[in-house]
Amino acid sequence: MDALPPSLRRRVAAARVARFSTLGEDGPAIVPICFVLREGTLYHVLDRKPKRVEPAALRRVRNLARDPRCAAIVDQYDEDWGRLWFVAFEGRARLLTAGAERQAAVLALKRKYAQYRRMALEPDAIVIALDVGRTRFWQATPRRPGARPATARVDRSGSTRSRSTDRRSGH
Repeated sequence: MDALPPSLRRRVAAARVARFSTLGEDGPAIVPICFVLREGTLYHVLDRKPKRVEPAALRRVRNLARDPRCAAIVDQYDEDWGRLWFVAFEGRARLLTAGAERQAAVLALKRKYAQYRRMALEPDAIVIALDVGRTRFWQATPRRPGARPATARVDRSGSTRSRSTDRRSGH
C-alpha cells in the first residue's frame, strides 16, 4: 500500500462509499459500505440501519466465516472521463466484536461520518477489518487544457492497464 500515490490516498480518505465483496458458496456478494482506512486495514461496521436478519447472520459475515478472502473498491465516476480513478483493496477479513482495535475503528468511523456520531452503535456491533494484502489502482491521466482526451492501454483481455502492489512481495 505504500506505493499508493498521495493523490489517491487523499481521494480514498475523502470518499464516502466503497463496495465490499466476499465470496460465498453460491458466488460473489457485494455491498456498499461506509468505511475508513487506517494503517493498511479497511474497516466498516455493521450498524443499526434496518436489515432483514441479525448482523451476525448477514451474508457477508457468513461468507467471511467460511472464507476470509475479500476485497473492497473505492472509485469515482465522472462524465469527464479524465477524472476517473479507482483503488481496489484485496486481503483477508477479521470480525471484531471487542477490544482496542474495534474501539479505535468505531471512533475513526464516527469522525468520518456524522451519521455514526448520531447513531447509537451496539456495544458489540461487528466491525469487519479487511487486512490489505494487495492494492490495485488506476487513475485517468490529467489532461492539459485543449489537449485531446487520454486513452488507456487495453490488454488482450479487454481490461485497462493498472498498477498493483502486493504487501508481501512489494509488487
